[in-house]
Amino acid sequence: MATCDHLAWLRHVEKGDTGEVIFEDTGRFGRVIAELPRPDSQNLRTALFVGTSAKDTALKQLFTRNNIGRRGHRHDINLRADTASLETDSPLIFADSNPFVNNHTERSHVLCHETVSYPASWRPQAHAVIDIVYTRLLFLFIDVVCLFADDFSSLDAVALRLMQWADIGSAATGPSTVRPRLLIIMSEDLPHSTEMYENLEMTLHSGMGSRMMETFSAVKVFQLGGSHLSLLARHQRLRDEIRKQTEEMLNTYFKNNIAKFRFPARRSHFEQAGYGLPGSLGVLS
Repeated sequence: MATCDHLAWLRHVEKGDTGEVIFEDTGRFGRVIAELPRPDSQNLRTALFVGTSAKDTALKQLFTRNNIGRRGHRHDINLRADTASLETDSPLIFADSNPFVNNHTERSHVLCHETVSYPASWRPQAHAVIDIVYTRLLFLFIDVVCLFADDFSSLDAVALRLMQWADIGSAATGPSTVRPRLLIIMSEDLPHSTEMYENLEMTLHSGMGSRMMETFSAVKVFQLGGSHLSLLARHQRLRDEIRKQTEEMLNTYFKNNIAKFRFPARRSHFEQAGYGLPGSLGVLS
């Protein structure tokens, strides 16, 4: 098999004629693990970045040594290892995804890596497939979810998406403290940004906030620096925050004596989750 440099990790295909949903695992997780110098002794930290243009800008500034923008596919969930942390005891691997993506209608036909397909036993009705993938699969592995509010049409749209995640619900069965943390990221200098920030904070501390805590162990609104700063400087605090949050999550796993069970070496993420097929994710329509 040819050397593979694709970044796509997960794809979801919905057949137009039958509505059948098929998940495609590209084996990217195993290839990322293989890049680690000491995979058996290193403890992974994980992050998921959800958004479009603001998300892409952030990735380029947060991971300056990763050549972000190369080979990533906007319609797939991509996965990378943070090059700067590869040699550390707790390297960071991160996924990124477009929350507005349409379902693929055709299967993948690449030859450089094996793709394993998993047909789902359910049909999407009330929720988009991508939201089901987030809540019922990815959130099982992710320490910190970074949601870029600037990439949504309004804060109401952000709140609606969060409510959809809460409606779908988490598939996690462990302690609530090891569920992912959510960072809602917004610019400091958008028009009415202070009012928007305060309104979002109030929303999260209302009844919606209590529902979100069934999916996340913590929710925080985070403002980037103003546009008077360079792009790199604007994202410095976010870089520090992600490092802090992922390290705290790793410590939480250790306290619960489950760190070593999170990522058995080089196994399919579906197998790691204990789900033979995405159809057993238990998603309600």
